Amino acid sequence: MAGSTITFELVVGLPVMRRAVGFLFGHSELSARECFLALGDEARRNLLARMNYWIAWNNSPAKWFHGFPNDPEHKNCFVFKYQEKRFYGFLYHPTPKSNPRFQLCVLCSYDSKSEWETDMVHLNRAEAWLLAAAAILAIRRLFPDEEAKKR
Repeated sequence: MAGSTITFELVVGLPVMRRAVGFLFGHSELSARECFLALGDEARRNLLARMNYWIAWNNSPAKWFHGFPNDPEHKNCFVFKYQEKRFYGFLYHPTPKSNPRFQLCVLCSYDSKSEWETDMVHLNRAEAWLLAAAAILAIRRLFPDEEAKKR
């Protein structure tokens, strides 16, 4: 993971409210942004609608998106789904001092899934990027966490 310039950007066209969604990119393991941009109009529109629905503080239906709360090793992982398309990432609170309730979904990788079981490579990759200093620095550039100054 070292040696690359890692960047984070929000998904264009989505609001930033109590939640937001974005892409981590700049390394060969980080395929979500490139694959999302290559989608056809229908798939992109549907995924944007599902992301927007999640941003509006909805936590279901699981057929659109879900976390992995019953898996202690991957409890921070998250996936957005449309048909066989899967965009994997992690949930993160980038502003614990200034806005502790704000939640960010950081998408990392893409998979086209036809079987029931999740390929653990994507969950392991998401957890690794959550712990990577380069990823956290990239997110902090967009979401600096400064406490409000008292007057």
